[in-house]
Parts: sequence; structure tokens; C-alpha cells
Amino acid sequence: MVRLIPDRTAAIALAGGAVFHLDASDSVGGQTHLELWERTLPFTPAGVPATAPLPPFTLRPGPVSESPTSPTVQAVPLGSIYQLRLFNRGHGSAELAENPQPRRLTLGALDFPSIGRGHATFLTGCGDKPRVMVTPGGTFVSMAFVTQSRTMARVQLLGSTPQTESFGHPVFLAPDVIADAVSPRPAIVHRVSVVDRISAATPGHIPLRTNQELWFTILAWNEAGDYDIVWNTTGLAPATPPEVVRTKQRVVRARLARLHCHEDSDKIGSGSGEFTFGITGGSATAMSPPVSWKPMTTGDMLEVPAGPDLTISPPDAAATVRVWVDGTEDDSGSVPQDDDDRASTADYLGGGPGRGTSLPFPAGQGKELVTDAVLTLASAPVTLGDRFEYSADVVYSVDYV
Repeated sequence: MVRLIPDRTAAIALAGGAVFHLDASDSVGGQTHLELWERTLPFTPAGVPATAPLPPFTLRPGPVSESPTSPTVQAVPLGSIYQLRLFNRGHGSAELAENPQPRRLTLGALDFPSIGRGHATFLTGCGDKPRVMVTPGGTFVSMAFVTQSRTMARVQLLGSTPQTESFGHPVFLAPDVIADAVSPRPAIVHRVSVVDRISAATPGHIPLRTNQELWFTILAWNEAGDYDIVWNTTGLAPATPPEVVRTKQRVVRARLARLHCHEDSDKIGSGSGEFTFGITGGSATAMSPPVSWKPMTTGDMLEVPAGPDLTISPPDAAATVRVWVDGTEDDSGSVPQDDDDRASTADYLGGGPGRGTSLPFPAGQGKELVTDAVLTLASAPVTLGDRFEYSADVVYSVDYV
């Protein structure tokens, strides 16, 4: 297990102390193969321009405690946010801690608001209904909300129902936190988009998925550490129950657009090719009618006539969707007689789970929708014989419903 674990279940720096430990039991070499990046976001005074740069993340020096009974304690000024990001050694940076990238794995992330015991009505003081708007996408949940005065805020998405302790602070098990985001500067109008920053392969992490049932908490506080919390769009917490939101479902459409012949396998003259495009996701697989290319000559390109897209619909498009193109160079009737040559952009011919190239699915508000993106697939031989090599351009779109 490689996880950052807060001592308090809601990752709150109560009375100015962020308390956490690091479970590095699944990391070869323990903490020596990991690195932590940190920063503190202050509660900036009024008049500071919204365009002023935020403090950068810096590499945290030295090891942190791996013991839940003797955790690390980090002093945090009241009203500010202390942030931690965990990476494999050499994979982190200030930029990646600020803006995680899909291919650079973030192993852990914690955001500690530093608050006190004073319960205010920043979110609920304008009546019995908080001014909160929730907009789920397929890979994100955006929140827009208004507070009575300047506050900072943190939004958390949860995999189970939140509760509150006797002082009104939110409580839940740390593994139930799927994703969070902060409003990094004091404001009255807040717009926060929550995406999953943690690698889906991280043990113990529940990834943010399509068609997922989620609960949320919005915690807002002022410079003195007075706070307010809501967990629905209809009433006060905890007097009214938490609200469930659900992410949208994914639909993927794809088609074979172009073929490029790099080697036609025919030593004399041109080859004769037949190609089949396939797509699979979940329990669904679809195959296109064969595309014939005659004559097919090394160096040529074929625009495939437009036809209906192949579609993977919910729930089969929820996780990985793969595509491939199989090709056969027909040598029947050749003189002297020769066997057909076969190649594929996957590792064997035919369909099936786990076969093909995964389509990339960008995540986040304004990023998740894909329209006519091009993915180029390169073939490899699957039979012995003459060299037959091609590449294929697949055009695909991703939508959420």
C-alpha cells in the first residue's frame, strides 16, 4: 500500500495542525523511492489581485512518519490550506503537483483546511437553502456556490454518506474520499471543478468513474477559521440529509478512416489487401465489414469510404475501450503459389477482451468531450512469410449522456 492518510477522517488541520502519516508498505525501498511536494495557500487579504501567482509547491525535505500512532504534524496558519502531493521518486515537480498529468502518476493528495471550532453561516445565511449548483460530467463534478463574505473552500466527492461530529465537522473514512478540489483564493462566488488526480492503479484508491453514485461536502471558512458546511442543494447540514449526485455515462464511436501501406509483401507488382476494423469495451464487441484494397502498393494511402460508426454504449464504455485493425494480403492465385500474409495492429487476429489499443479518454470540465480525434495504429506480422506492414488511422469521438 502507498497512501497518504490523514489522522482526522476529514483531512482537517484543526487548531492549526495537519496530522498525517504515509503507508509505504508496497513501495520497494519504502520512502526512499517516494517524494512529497507541499505548499501552504494563505488566506490573502482583500485587494490582492486574483491574477497574483499562488505559492509554488516545493519538495518536502526528509521522511515523514509511517506510524498511525506517531503521525507527522505540520503547523498550518489558521484560515489557510496545507496541500500535499505524493509521487514516485523523480516523477514529481511543482508543475505536476499543481496540474497532474495522466501519464505522470500522482500516488496521493491531501488538502488540509485550517479551521477552528466556530460554526458560521457563510453558505446558509441567506435562508434555509444554500446557493449551490452541482453539474456532473462523466469524469468530473463542478460546483458553483456563493458565500456571504470572503471565504476559502474545499469540495470533496465521497463514495459513502458523510456524517458530522459533535462540533459539526464532516467525518468519514479517508478511503471514501474519491477526489477533492479547493478554491485557492478567498472569494464570495466560487467555481470549483473536481477531477480525480490519483492514478487509478494506486492501491486502496477508489477512482472517479462514469455512472458513479457520489456524495459531496462543501466546507467554507474565513480568515479566523470560522466555517460552514453543506452537503446538499436543498437545506442545512446536518439537519437535512446528504444529497447524491451521479456522473454521466460514456458513449464511444469510432471508424476506420485511412490505411497506409508500408510494405505490400508482393515482390513483383502490387498486393491485394483486405482489412477489418474492430472495437471492444466491457462485454460488447463490434466489427466493421471488410475493406478491400486492390491494387495495394507500397507507399500508397487509401481513404476508406465513410460508413456508419461502430459504437460502444453504456455500460460497456465505462472503463477501457480498445480498437484494432486486422489485415490480410491475399496471395491466392499467385505464381509460384504462396500463402497469404497476415498482420494486425494488435498481437493476434480476431476480437476479444484485452485485445487492441486503448482509446485515450481525457478527463475534466471542458476536456472530456472528444470529436473526431485521430489515433494511428501500427501493424505487426502475425504469420511468417513475406513482409506485410501497414498503419491505420482510426477516427473516434467520446460523448457523455
